Amino acid sequence: MLTGPTPALAQDPQTVPNAALQRMDKLQARLDGVRYENADGARPAVVLYLTIQNPGASPILLGANTFSGSSLAGAGTTATAPGYTFATGMRAGQEGSFAGRTLAPGASVLIAMRFALRAPLGSDYSLVLREQPLIRYPGQTAGAQTRISVPGPVRPGPLPADRLPTPSARPVNSGLPGEQTFVTSGPWRARMDEVVYGAANPRPGQGTGLTRVIVTLQNTWTTAMVVTPGVLSTAIVETTGARTPSSRLEIVGRSNNPAPLTVPPGESIALEAVHYMPDAPSQHRARQWALSIPVPGGVANTLTLAMPQPKTPAPNGDSSRPPENQRVDESVYTHNSSYMNLARLAGRLVVTSYNFINVGHLRNQMGVTLMVRNISGETVRLDDGLLTAELAGSNGRVLAHKSTGFHSGSQAPLQRDLAPGAEAMAFFSFEVGDEAAQRNMRTLTVVERAGASGGPEVGRMTINIPTPRLPGASGQPSPNPAPAPTPPPPPPPPPAPARYDPPADPAPTPAAEQAMRSLEGVWTTNLETQLALRYDGGLLRGQLRTAEGQTATATMTLALNAQGQLVGVMQRSSQSADTTWFAVNLTPSFDRSRLEGSAAYTHRPTNSPMPLSARREPPPPPAPSPTPPGGSVSGTGAFQPTAYFDIKVDRVGRTDDGSVEIVLVARNASGDRRGSPYDPQTYSLEGSDGMEYRTDGNHYGDSALDRPGSTNWIQPGAQSRVTYVFPRVPAGVTPARLILRENGALTAAFELPR
Repeated sequence: MLTGPTPALAQDPQTVPNAALQRMDKLQARLDGVRYENADGARPAVVLYLTIQNPGASPILLGANTFSGSSLAGAGTTATAPGYTFATGMRAGQEGSFAGRTLAPGASVLIAMRFALRAPLGSDYSLVLREQPLIRYPGQTAGAQTRISVPGPVRPGPLPADRLPTPSARPVNSGLPGEQTFVTSGPWRARMDEVVYGAANPRPGQGTGLTRVIVTLQNTWTTAMVVTPGVLSTAIVETTGARTPSSRLEIVGRSNNPAPLTVPPGESIALEAVHYMPDAPSQHRARQWALSIPVPGGVANTLTLAMPQPKTPAPNGDSSRPPENQRVDESVYTHNSSYMNLARLAGRLVVTSYNFINVGHLRNQMGVTLMVRNISGETVRLDDGLLTAELAGSNGRVLAHKSTGFHSGSQAPLQRDLAPGAEAMAFFSFEVGDEAAQRNMRTLTVVERAGASGGPEVGRMTINIPTPRLPGASGQPSPNPAPAPTPPPPPPPPPAPARYDPPADPAPTPAAEQAMRSLEGVWTTNLETQLALRYDGGLLRGQLRTAEGQTATATMTLALNAQGQLVGVMQRSSQSADTTWFAVNLTPSFDRSRLEGSAAYTHRPTNSPMPLSARREPPPPPAPSPTPPGGSVSGTGAFQPTAYFDIKVDRVGRTDDGSVEIVLVARNASGDRRGSPYDPQTYSLEGSDGMEYRTDGNHYGDSALDRPGSTNWIQPGAQSRVTYVFPRVPAGVTPARLILRENGALTAAFELPR
């Protein structure tokens, strides 16, 4: 086995190009790569990767002692390898392990040898690789050997001047610019970008001289370097020598993420440090800002930058002076606000946060928090892209949110799958700008999206936000008392029911009827739902349901107009009437494989349409020959593969209580035993009415009366009957199709005998 601890700092392997195979006795070897560990540390080591080949005509056993006695010499020292391993690659952690292996004629294998070295490392080394015989004859002391040159470590160095870009100067928002000159130490160079001198409320053990520093840090070497925020240290140094370390240090744009960050050659990052200096006089004595970057096994790199001086006169020792930039961190709560419906969710405003001169990372940002409630009849997944938001100002300025997320609103962890009726908190942050820009914001518009991030809009609401109450950075207070937020406009009166009447039976011509019948079937929409269309009474009637085969989430009634378009209405289920009606307009493609168009709210102040499209599902497999009707109908046909079993329909019938019973024959074509309770597919029954019905959730054996007490395991190659019961199929509905899906995707469909 390879010995030695896991390296604290390991370089990538150095490949050895154009190396040739060198013969020993029965084997030949070639050096493919070299990886140095702790090259400049106290415990350096090197791992050599060699290809070993059997050029002979007989197999050769590679044993633990095959290469014993091999040594590496250089830099005035000689090291012996304790053994070798069979490697899977040449990066750290790929050295593998050792187990006796027979090398076939002409075959080759990659091995690794580790040598512990002494510092300082030399520029080149020489490997003596010995091949020990399996049987040692009297007088024979060692096997054949070969000498291989090993290149020394390639140490990183500075980038050429013409390849080192100069990072752009960052805009100064509310502080003082630095000198914009770089200071270099080791692989890093740093530049002071901005310093904000402010004040903080007195807290135990914490000064009131709140000072924020932003610095650009650039990697100037030819190799990537790693920055770990938790091991960096900074301090502000006063003329008296007093030092104030930072209370928070983070990489800008990483939201306080403590994980290491790799900085490629020539690239730069921004650091933000917040220091609580003792008081205002100490801020005027600030002269330098020092950053220390530890180096494993070496001396830390220290960069010292000059700090700009505060512009206001020194307070002459008076630490009670007002801060130079008054800080406003205000949260305005909106109590007892009313819910407004989106689509599956409804929301109400909870709190609006303003940050005028906050010297932390929230400076110039606004935050808005909503309480959202699931008003649909099914679970809603709270993905971060589910809701998007915009702030609008009185001057017409519109800003999209910078970030968004959800939390539970309590100490309990967030449940991403929001059950019907459950609530969660949604928050949005906006990069707005200074005090004047934030005070100008008036309304928040929230949009609900279908499916994943970037999906089509399915709901929208606009609410007024309250204005801040406290004085701002200018020292000018808001009017007292502060004006109440503008109340939202009253909802429009409910429309007459006739407005939502479906299209009347147009008494279509035979050609129009044929055109509509050609659109019957199952379609997949861009709303991540399935649309089942059937022709009935001169109209196309449809149901939308989730991809998991759940109950219908919306119904649709469509007529074919003279232009060949489908026009009509759609209504969502389980929602109030004033937010669930849509006007639908769809155009079939020439080959009847796609529908393209839009759906628009019919009861909204702004009737903006959202895209609506659908593509036809593949046609089901040919139906088995029908059998005469009766209380129970037998199925015919061969097994059809699904995502779990190979299945064929055995019989379809009604039970004494009127439920539909479908008996299947399941065959296990896999190599492991399988049981029907572990089938990942959902089973849905499509009736002659075009509706889908779910099972009762149980798994039966030969019939609905055979409910096993334990899992009926089907061994590989064996088959068994599996029965599913559908309890909610009306008496006048004939079972038409059995549909199987996995994670919303259609896996199989069976036409049922009638």
